Amino acid sequence: YEAQVLAAISASKAVIFQPYIMEDRTYPPSPESLATMSSFQTLRSKTEEQVKPRYSRSASSHRTVSINPAVLKQKLSSESAKSSAKSVDELPLSKDAIEAITTFCFPDNARVYSDKPDSSVHFLVLTDVSGSKTYTCCLTFYKPYKLTKEKDGNVTCVLDDFDHSIDDSLPTQYCYMPQCCVLVSKFPYFYAMKECLSCMISHVERDLEEMFQFLKDFTYTMTMTPVPPAGNVIVEMSVYNLSVSLFPSESPEKPVLDLPLHLAFLCFPIEELLKIVTAILCEERLVFVSSNYALLTIVMESFQYYILPLSWRFTYVPILSASSLELLDAPGTFMMGCNSRHLTDVQRV
Repeated sequence: YEAQVLAAISASKAVIFQPYIMEDRTYPPSPESLATMSSFQTLRSKTEEQVKPRYSRSASSHRTVSINPAVLKQKLSSESAKSSAKSVDELPLSKDAIEAITTFCFPDNARVYSDKPDSSVHFLVLTDVSGSKTYTCCLTFYKPYKLTKEKDGNVTCVLDDFDHSIDDSLPTQYCYMPQCCVLVSKFPYFYAMKECLSCMISHVERDLEEMFQFLKDFTYTMTMTPVPPAGNVIVEMSVYNLSVSLFPSESPEKPVLDLPLHLAFLCFPIEELLKIVTAILCEERLVFVSSNYALLTIVMESFQYYILPLSWRFTYVPILSASSLELLDAPGTFMMGCNSRHLTDVQRV
């Protein structure tokens, strides 16, 4: 079936798209509610001995900074002032991003399942026409629904608690349908976003209204968290008792490193790695194939780090959806990734 965007939330605006477009006037929270939010987010100091990066980094020491709540309050006040000056019909994200995001959230198309699949996470890198990149982390989870066929032939879909006391003679089918929560950032904090989403699973598998309220609070916390500048400042936040650290880039010229660079060495022998790097430097057409969508983006982003200070200047699509395979026939140089079930199409090209 065709997936739909249910809601979009940014630092200053929350818009519901279903059953019709409506802006939530209670968002963002008022500055007075910061006291309530303090239990939701904490930014605290650590000694240098306590700082243990997730991945191998340079031997230079790092320090963390404590953020004064007054700073957050001042930022919130300025955001509220900006929000009030904006038009009502302005969207939290660009219209193009909202229209395209469902294609990448469900690269194999949205499907109905008789048995509940496991929740999963995958990453995306979206590039606009100007070449600017945004980085996303997608959490896909599944909710139980009841499908009922009406007398007129239409099928109604209702969130269900699986109470099977209903007469089995009715044309009713119980199933699981996927839903996806997406974090979008201008910075490649892939694993930090993954850790944040990991604490959401027990909260989003709720009633739709409760889930939306949680997502508003969750988004507010994320958007109020400052990104550390290049250097030795680490920002740490706490989301529902889960501590997440945002590590800075080592210098302004280098991007943020928040992924395990060794995974590519586990996926390819050294000879193949050298061939791939050579192909990238020679600006050849490359297609990465994997059965794991999350692995595709991580490995392809790793190669972007391997060639620094050089950069890939051509089309870059880490995850190609099943409905977009015709892009493999596009002329010119590109780097794309797709699922291994489409290997035949890749070999044909």
